[in-house]
Amino acid sequence: MDMYTTVLVIVVALAAIAVAFFAAKKARKTKGVDSGVPTTEEAHLEDRFARGEITESEYHRRLREIEKRQNKNV
Repeated sequence: MDMYTTVLVIVVALAAIAVAFFAAKKARKTKGVDSGVPTTEEAHLEDRFARGEITESEYHRRLREIEKRQNKNV
């Protein structure tokens, strides 16, 4: 390869890495109830509700608390 092709390959690779980095960063910020991806807290809460350890009203109350904390951290 000549020098220009090598430089072009390096620039394209760096651009792809930058795009992947920013996409991952954005995905971490938006992760939560709205994205459909449960956090560990939400999954644990859902498991407790499914096992009957907490009532439906308690489940929804705690889920709202988790959502508030997540929105505060964004």
